[in-house]
Amino acid sequence: MSHLLRNSINKIEDNLCELIFEDKVTCFIDRPAELIKFQIKKTEAQMIDDWVGNINEIVDLVDFVCERIDGKNVGP
Repeated sequence: MSHLLRNSINKIEDNLCELIFEDKVTCFIDRPAELIKFQIKKTEAQMIDDWVGNINEIVDLVDFVCERIDGKNVGP
């Protein structure tokens, strides 16, 4: 990015951090790898959908484990 914008890495990082702080962009800076990963901002509905999906996965896993436990307690 610094090469494309013809500016120092530190100046680019400073400007990018300012944009992140002002909530104009969403990204992750990996300094050791010299990578910037931009992300699409999610709406509140999308964040809730993701959360519900994660909860459903946990519930499914708990159900699976409970079925295995119940199955082992029943004789052969």
